[in-house]
Amino acid sequence: MSQTRGFTLLELVVAVAVFGVMAAVAYAGLNSIALQERQLLQHAQALAKIQKALFLLGNDLMHATPRSVRDELGSPEPALLGEPAGNSLAFTPATSTDANDSGLIRVEYAQFGGTLQRRLWQTLDRTPGTRPLSHDLLEGIELLEFRYFGPTGWRNSWPIDTISEADLRSLPLAVEIVIETRDDERYRRVFRVAGSG
Repeated sequence: MSQTRGFTLLELVVAVAVFGVMAAVAYAGLNSIALQERQLLQHAQALAKIQKALFLLGNDLMHATPRSVRDELGSPEPALLGEPAGNSLAFTPATSTDANDSGLIRVEYAQFGGTLQRRLWQTLDRTPGTRPLSHDLLEGIELLEFRYFGPTGWRNSWPIDTISEADLRSLPLAVEIVIETRDDERYRRVFRVAGSG
């Protein structure tokens, strides 16, 4: 008569303990992979937003025209206006999208709080009641800077300090944008301005 031998209680406890350790290690590995996947997805989404914003800015600059405008108070505003603080840029591109009958719009790229906005006016020579359409392009912006390349090199503002009729219609040869985010990412891009010659 054969006798079958079963597991002892000690063997069962050891087996359960080994299984528990292996399960904990496997869970930690899977959790780490899932966390990395989430971080990569967030980074990819942030990069896609930055690329979209830079593409939009580059496309607008590609169609920049030397057309000055009048602001809400009737004062002349240059064809391209870059404030000395360096965090806003306004100009007049010729575009088929968002355009009025003339095919021209006025756009401004500026930092409001921690957000990069694109503001669009379909009326070039504005009145006090004219309101722009605003689109948030990027959030989490720590720094936004524009610089302008002209005949005398790089400048932090545009146009030159004394404004003549020629200055009002002048465009830089290129525009540089620098964006720093709260995630310590830094992006720099230089765009050629098409209407500059």
